Amino acid sequence: METLPENPSLEEVLGKIILLEKINQGLDDVLNDRTYTHEQVMEMVKRWSKSDGRKEQ
Repeated sequence: METLPENPSLEEVLGKIILLEKINQGLDDVLNDRTYTHEQVMEMVKRWSKSDGRKEQ
């Protein structure tokens, strides 16, 4: 929270808390092998761009 102004608004504090939580979740994902390679992501994007946006069954 060092980067918050001296008298932050509630919105600023909540935004910072959410950001830090998302960073922590990402770090946990990395530690637990819940990640994708660049190649996997590129293949996903290719499939999504060809689809109508619905999940495949």
